[in-house]
Amino acid sequence: MRFWLWLSRIVLGGIFIFSGFVKAIDPLGSAYKFTDYFLAFDVEWLSFSALPAAIILSTLEFIIGAGVLLGVRIRLSALGALLFMAFFTPLTLYIAITDPVPDCGCFGDAIIISNWETFYKNIFILAAAIVVFIYRKQISVPWNRFTDKMLAFVLTAGIIALSVYCLLYLPVIDFRPWKVGNDVSELVIPTEEVAETYLIFENQETG
Repeated sequence: MRFWLWLSRIVLGGIFIFSGFVKAIDPLGSAYKFTDYFLAFDVEWLSFSALPAAIILSTLEFIIGAGVLLGVRIRLSALGALLFMAFFTPLTLYIAITDPVPDCGCFGDAIIISNWETFYKNIFILAAAIVVFIYRKQISVPWNRFTDKMLAFVLTAGIIALSVYCLLYLPVIDFRPWKVGNDVSELVIPTEEVAETYLIFENQETG
């Protein structure tokens, strides 16, 4: 079982860290995705919360992933991962069925996957989260409780600081298609303009 526990920690922690990081370096992009969902679900009045929600989501994903992988606050991290996946797995199933937004935005602009691919991915991650949660007490770390709390604080402060920096300037790693250095003329694909003309004829004698 130790092998499966380690494999689950690596998969769960790695995906959470990657997902949180790519969102953290582009908080505005994540905020736009939140806005897309708010519009799709007719809760446009929540648009004011898009940016804070984007930063909170990326922070939670990153610290949960780091906690699971490194063993930092492992009991809270394991519980957080399980609750996270227990919420998002059925939600992504609903999104896959209704398809309100074509791209879930799970990995920002780094990796674009469909809504059904997102759901299948979440089933896999949910299984890993269940294994980690069940066997969380078997995970030990070589540091004391104070160090454990300090590591959690440093990870949280670090990922928030990264989000703020990228919000004020530009993503430290830019996955966007319009990033600096790309040739815009190569990215823009001209499309033939399609126009329909409707003619209404009127008899001048009869009106």
